[in-house]
Amino acid sequence: MKRIIVSILYIFVCLFAVCAMSSCTVGEGKIEFELNSDGTYTVSKFIQNGQTSVEVPATYNQITVTGIGQEAFSSCTSIESITLPESITSIGDSAFAGCTNLKNINIPQSVNFIGAFAFNRCTSLDNINIPDGITSIEIWTFAECSSLKTIVIPPSVMSIGLGAFSSCTSLESITIPDSMESIDERAFEKCESLTEIIIPEGIAVLNYRVFAQCKSLKRVQIPESVVAIKEDAFYHCIALEDIDLSKSIEIIEFGAFSSCEMLKDIHFSDNLTYLGDEAFHGCKSINSVIIPDSVVHIGEAVFAMCDSLVSVKMTYSYVPSAMFQVCINLENVDIGDNVKFIGSHAFLGCSSLRKLDLPEGVERIEEAAFRDCEVLEDFAIPSSVEYIGAVAFDGCYMLKSIEIPKNVTSIGQGAFSQCYNLSSVKMHNGITTIGAAAFSDCYSIKHLVIPDTVTTIESSAFYNCKGLVTIVLGKGVTNVGDLAFLTYANIAAVVNKSNLPIEKGDDGYGTIAGTAFSVIKDDNCFFTVDDFMFYVYDGTNYMIDYNGNDVDLVLPNSFNGEKYAIFNDLFRNNQVIETVIITGGVAKIGGLAFAECKNLNSVVMHEGVTIIEGYAFYGCESIENIVIPSTVTEISSSVFEECIRLKSIEIHDTLIILGDNAFKNCKMLTEFTIPYGVTYIPQCLFDGCTNLQSVVIHTNVREAWWDAFDNCSPDLKLNYCGTKQQWDEEVSIYVYDINDYDESRVVFDYVK
Repeated sequence: MKRIIVSILYIFVCLFAVCAMSSCTVGEGKIEFELNSDGTYTVSKFIQNGQTSVEVPATYNQITVTGIGQEAFSSCTSIESITLPESITSIGDSAFAGCTNLKNINIPQSVNFIGAFAFNRCTSLDNINIPDGITSIEIWTFAECSSLKTIVIPPSVMSIGLGAFSSCTSLESITIPDSMESIDERAFEKCESLTEIIIPEGIAVLNYRVFAQCKSLKRVQIPESVVAIKEDAFYHCIALEDIDLSKSIEIIEFGAFSSCEMLKDIHFSDNLTYLGDEAFHGCKSINSVIIPDSVVHIGEAVFAMCDSLVSVKMTYSYVPSAMFQVCINLENVDIGDNVKFIGSHAFLGCSSLRKLDLPEGVERIEEAAFRDCEVLEDFAIPSSVEYIGAVAFDGCYMLKSIEIPKNVTSIGQGAFSQCYNLSSVKMHNGITTIGAAAFSDCYSIKHLVIPDTVTTIESSAFYNCKGLVTIVLGKGVTNVGDLAFLTYANIAAVVNKSNLPIEKGDDGYGTIAGTAFSVIKDDNCFFTVDDFMFYVYDGTNYMIDYNGNDVDLVLPNSFNGEKYAIFNDLFRNNQVIETVIITGGVAKIGGLAFAECKNLNSVVMHEGVTIIEGYAFYGCESIENIVIPSTVTEISSSVFEECIRLKSIEIHDTLIILGDNAFKNCKMLTEFTIPYGVTYIPQCLFDGCTNLQSVVIHTNVREAWWDAFDNCSPDLKLNYCGTKQQWDEEVSIYVYDINDYDESRVVFDYVK
């Protein structure tokens, strides 16, 4: 091709007769032409010089100008208006790209080709007419035309190229003709003002990110011709409410509708065969899903983070990984009878899921499958299960009972960790390994039987299972990891059937006996009577467990006709019991036995109890009055501490010992008489009893801590039944600082 470059000098007074004089009035510029092989000219370059409007001539040297060449006006940022002659038939690649101030341009009907990137980044262009002769819109042609509001695509156009209208953020409407055969990837990506799209009949595929991040898109009409929706096609269309997928869609790929937060109703075609990873991830308004039987592939995390999803029905052969992860309102799940495994994280964080029926045939429950299903309660592991992965049920707070199938040989690390209400665990012979932290923080497990086939209990396996009462260690156990049984619980008995040399108080072997009351070899000393469990050890009967739900609790009159002791912690933190009758069959109330029973408001103790051990009624906030029988000789430390509504307590003179803090912070207590049998007033006995007005002290008291009366009412009087001389000579007062002692509080020669 012969190249002829001619300069046309504008003061918008043209040197050629073919140029209109009226259009040549602003600034100076230069157009360069290139001679085509057909003898016509193409504008090859425009050199701007500050002018805002340009009129391209129809002829040069009496030869027709038919084209605007590649990058001819590229980045001419001062131009606002361009006039093209009717002689133009083609506009080359990037011809006007980057003309950021271009507002008006006429494209003559004679134009039959517009090249790639032709108007890319014309950010001020708000209107464009596409001639009827155009058959395709090339790649990135109008991308980033952020002021463009309306587009009408003529019937002649059969294809829209890659990113053609991408980031046209002001585009509100577009008409796509029925002649359209294909819309390429990212064609309308980030058209943030687009509200509705009608896909014409004939389109078979909605390509990658074709409408991604169209934030205002509410409605999409998909014809029956569409069979596939590709990756991220509608990603983050946060206003999309309605789309009909029920006609002919066979394939929905990765993230196709991910983060479509307003999408509510989806109905799948019976032809659907493929659901890609994260296809509906983060669709926070979807309420229910039915996956048709035709589906042969389901990817991972398809419905993860669908906050409003309540109901699911599917019949697939497995539940893929993260399928319903953090679907926080999911309640009803029907997974059919053909499921073989539950994928990792499949139901993780489904915090409203209370019930799930797994069919027989399920073989594997993978890592974290039900982790943090906080209210899952009605659940059974099918007997067909062979594998339970790490943290599979971690954080299932409401899970109450579980049976590990006989085909499971190893329980994964942390599998049931933090199942706070898990009280019953049944493990069959066949298990060989209990993984690290498998049952850590399972506060409600009381009785634990390790099968004889278990050889290894890994570190922290039962760490902080603070409700443990009995442990039966199977015959085959040879390895116990560090802290495996560190619980700080008041374990009544460890039944050691293994050959490990475990002794009471021993910190070895996972600290299994570190806090144990006893270590024995046989488990034939446990007996169940109604809702109560008894343990006979060293000639003494202990009540060690209660499995009832009585509001008004009456303890047995005896065990096998003999007295018994209430074991430590037995009723601790029971929020059901409101009244309790402690019958004459009880000889001792163990430490913390009724501690923190906040609804317990009435305690009746019959004659027969001799000792109330430390913290027995600690924090029983509802008790107002109590009578201690004459058989009681000892009330140990903190027995009634934090009984904040306790107003009166009657104690017989047969009492001998009062422990430290016994009535600490009993704020409603107004008066108290130290029983005659008590000779020692311990530390902090009434500390914090802010309404205490009077304490009567008999002459047999020989020692008293002055801080026993700290933080009491300023009007408190210590009414001593003897003389000042007796007080000075016979009573030893203990203080940390001599200045704390205030004898003015003492009233001598008191007569009750």
